Amino acid sequence: MQLDDYAQLFTNFNRYYSFEHIPTKFVRGSAKEPDCFDDETCLLLKADDGIALVVGCSHQGILNITATVKERTGLPVRRIIGGIHLSGEGQERMDRTLNELKQLGVREFNLCHCSGANVPGRVSTGTVIKLD
Repeated sequence: MQLDDYAQLFTNFNRYYSFEHIPTKFVRGSAKEPDCFDDETCLLLKADDGIALVVGCSHQGILNITATVKERTGLPVRRIIGGIHLSGEGQERMDRTLNELKQLGVREFNLCHCSGANVPGRVSTGTVIKLD
């Protein structure tokens, strides 16, 4: 959904990275069925040389979200703002995700709540992290 010349809402993400899984603890409805987070939405903001991506918790996987946005818009995601849902994941998974994000063109993060303590250089929530 296009909001104006600089912002749009985006949903319906493809699953490119099988290692990005949704924990089984996330269920929905009285039947407690696994939640696939098919209603997850992000905000895209035009930047000088690509897109700034504002996410909530990235339950479908930050790589899946980023790759889908890049594919459908034809523009690189340069900055991710929000949570990347890696809390509780090990350093190997964090490194793999950050390396893949670099390959997709991401240069900076402003991370929050569910991003995980293993983010290199993370000092506190909201700290800008640059990928070199």
